[in-house]
Amino acid sequence: MYPEAGWQFEKIKREDEVINYHLYHQSPLPMFIAEVDLGKIVGTDHSTFNTDNWIKMRDTLFKKSTNEKYVAMVRDNPDHSEGLDPITVKQYGEEYILCQSGNHRVCHAKFTGFLTIRVRVRQHLIDPSLVGKPIKQQMEAIPIRLINY
Repeated sequence: MYPEAGWQFEKIKREDEVINYHLYHQSPLPMFIAEVDLGKIVGTDHSTFNTDNWIKMRDTLFKKSTNEKYVAMVRDNPDHSEGLDPITVKQYGEEYILCQSGNHRVCHAKFTGFLTIRVRVRQHLIDPSLVGKPIKQQMEAIPIRLINY
């Protein structure tokens, strides 16, 4: 089973709730595939879920679908790419935030007792030039990226 009791009641973090979030910048390195500890996936950037805890997320997700579907996905499709968007996470130090797709699969894997899951990782690294500066200077130095949908 999942190693730490009580994780189910932890608030699902928003990306900006990661410790020292304002010090990170997206790495120029390409994304890579990695086996990630599910206990380190602590949040999502999906606005529907990032104000709840993991139990509320599970209950919301599985009202709309069957558990058997996700058991099969996690068990039979370890890289989660066949016919589905791959699960992508943003890495901030030791914590990972889900990027939109994969909320069902990660949530179900956590509740099923899986310890790891294979994901695409987009690394965010601490910008050493921001360390030690007052918060206002740090925030002014962070470039704003507009995303077209």
